[in-house]
Amino acid sequence: MPSITVFTGIRRVWVLQRQHDLIRLVTVSKAMPSHNRKQHKSNSSGRQAIPYSSAVPKDRDKKSPPVENVLVMQGGGSLGAYECGVYKSLEKHGIQFDIVAGTSIGAINAALIAAGRLPDKDSPDNKQSSSAVLEHFWLSLAEAVMAYPPLLLPSFPVPDIIRMILASTKSFFWGHPMISTPKWLMPFSRDYLFPFRWPFIYDIEPLKNTLNRYIDFEKLRPDNDHSPRLIVTATNIQKGDLDVFDSNKMKIDAECISGCAAYVFYGISWTERNRAFLWDGSLQRNTPVMSVIDSSPERPKKLYISNVFPKRQNEIPADLLQSVHRARDILFEDKTTVNTNVFKSISEQISLLDRMYEMLERAYAMDTLDNDSKESFRNQISPEYDKISTRRGAVIDEMIRIQRQEKVHYLFEDADFSLDMIKQLIREGEQDTDKILEQYEERDKQSGPRIDAIA
Repeated sequence: MPSITVFTGIRRVWVLQRQHDLIRLVTVSKAMPSHNRKQHKSNSSGRQAIPYSSAVPKDRDKKSPPVENVLVMQGGGSLGAYECGVYKSLEKHGIQFDIVAGTSIGAINAALIAAGRLPDKDSPDNKQSSSAVLEHFWLSLAEAVMAYPPLLLPSFPVPDIIRMILASTKSFFWGHPMISTPKWLMPFSRDYLFPFRWPFIYDIEPLKNTLNRYIDFEKLRPDNDHSPRLIVTATNIQKGDLDVFDSNKMKIDAECISGCAAYVFYGISWTERNRAFLWDGSLQRNTPVMSVIDSSPERPKKLYISNVFPKRQNEIPADLLQSVHRARDILFEDKTTVNTNVFKSISEQISLLDRMYEMLERAYAMDTLDNDSKESFRNQISPEYDKISTRRGAVIDEMIRIQRQEKVHYLFEDADFSLDMIKQLIREGEQDTDKILEQYEERDKQSGPRIDAIA
């Protein structure tokens, strides 16, 4: 049988290596199959001898594909301001990204990084860095919520918990002028007098207008050679699956981004786009790493993940609201570590497969396989190996996680868009990232890069 003869060929090559040191096994990160092998005259045994130089495909001598830098951002309402600070630090350290990805508010941040602009196109300062545009967006959100209506939020300093309660209460009753409008402030809307028929509480048409002002969507299309690539996710209500929007494959518009941020548990309306009804992508995955891997499977990845929901909390919840708050943090915090363990296992298996393929390829070149094994190698093993090594090449080489910590636990902290809260989050995100990058650089010098280098 072909499988037995192939195994016999591998064993034969292994024996040759052990006895004569003829074969040196090389672990490669990715290999391409052998194609179009040249035919040569038969040797004395009647088999066709093929020189090793022609048996090894040229592509195998090339370096591994370059690693893609990927920034992944989560959903989390006003906590997205922390991601603004994270990106400020990354840009300050000169880190550039091939892909920016996110869901919910992370999708908005990612779109602003990929194609953001200042709203005033005629301003001489319109051409700003991505971090400057992102910060302008967040400070504008904070200033808008402070200005209208001028109620509930004091101008003097108050304890954090009091500010969070007042700010989230204001958001509940009034919405946000740049994001949402509550149905009770829309007297001409459908079923206005019948609230039990409302499928949502907050209309997000203001968010679409804001996105069109801040994002140049002409840059987010496949025929535009623009970097970085944008990948964002939303939940398809009817299918119950993720819809992935990729600027390399489609034109992304305001409906895509607003659909990614339609968080139903806060009563935010869905977005309809091309007959698809979209909710917040965090309902499926709040850290869309796998969506990035699926969309760009060929190249290995170096991930930078902003985790806005604390993984660890030493304090036990003191009341029911704190219990729900902690449960929410656990639901939405980054769980990429589970995926990285799988990727480690896959990497090890592919590395072993590379060794075996190298041995079998050398056996083919040295003419130590019988005809059935050669045919199996050419027509079955080589194409399958090509498929596996190429399509599953997007392993996670390195991962740096920037973890937000919190001092005050409040369930609706992510609805606090007050100026003090936004500035505090931006500052904390920048400081935490500065510290993490310094630790990473020091650890990299001592032991080299590794998956989950900083947790």
